[in-house]
Amino acid sequence: FSGSAGTPVIFNENGDAPGRYDIFQYQITNKSAEYKVIGQWTNQLHLNVSTMVCSFRRIFLGLGMCFSYAALLTKTNRIHRIFEQGKKSVTAPKFISPASQLVITFSLISMQLIGVFIWFAIDPPHTIVDYGEQRTLEPENARGVLKCDISDLSLICSLGYSILLMVTCTVYAIKTRGVPETFNEAKPIGFTMYTTCIIWLAFIPIFFGTAQSAEKMYIQTTTLTVSMSLSASVSLGMLYMPKVYIIIFHPEQNVQKRKRSFKAVVTAATMQSKLTQKGNDRPNGEVKTELCESLETNSKSS
Repeated sequence: FSGSAGTPVIFNENGDAPGRYDIFQYQITNKSAEYKVIGQWTNQLHLNVSTMVCSFRRIFLGLGMCFSYAALLTKTNRIHRIFEQGKKSVTAPKFISPASQLVITFSLISMQLIGVFIWFAIDPPHTIVDYGEQRTLEPENARGVLKCDISDLSLICSLGYSILLMVTCTVYAIKTRGVPETFNEAKPIGFTMYTTCIIWLAFIPIFFGTAQSAEKMYIQTTTLTVSMSLSASVSLGMLYMPKVYIIIFHPEQNVQKRKRSFKAVVTAATMQSKLTQKGNDRPNGEVKTELCESLETNSKSS
């Protein structure tokens, strides 16, 4: 049959006629109290919630880690290339200037942003009301959770690029662990990356192991927050806090180091290879002493 407007009335599979219901929320402010429309119901729930929060979550979830690990990867890669080139010739490798390092770092960061924008194009951010998170045996106690529509796999993919940078940086930290301490921060970077890898290796089984848990939302959110906070704390504690300590408590040591020529780096790389060759024949102390004396002689001559 037709309604009062002359249009046919169609019933759905449940025998209900189509309708549109406005959902109001009673909001109390300091000055007044009023009802505000927060959504509608037309065969399904539509809430007037901005997707800006979901967009920010996609952008900044992995961007902070990407900034940190892209810079560390660029630095460890530069150190590795310099000493590898020093073993072969006295010609400096390409792209080791500060400007080149900045370009490489921001190029790595831009890959994360490009991936997020492609994600926006394929699956625009939106919110959903999930009734499965707070499911109870009594229907009257059921609660819906308003959240961003991001699956667990999508969440890991958004962090995947940062994890890839982290693993690659760890590989270069291992390769440069034998470089003389006076030339770089290979050991602090190495300790930082080893600890960070352990943190995220513990994160993955906990995150996916609780997928069927009734407390999934709380456990996964807490695990992700703690893992990211620990990663940042490790980087700050091992890389930056020693510098802050020197600046505050030992300002006499906060002096600009003399720039070394590439010839000195070549000498260090050559002596490092000799150290590796002689390590099986002499005690470590004798070999390290010989290396340090050679470096000091070359530094005075240059």
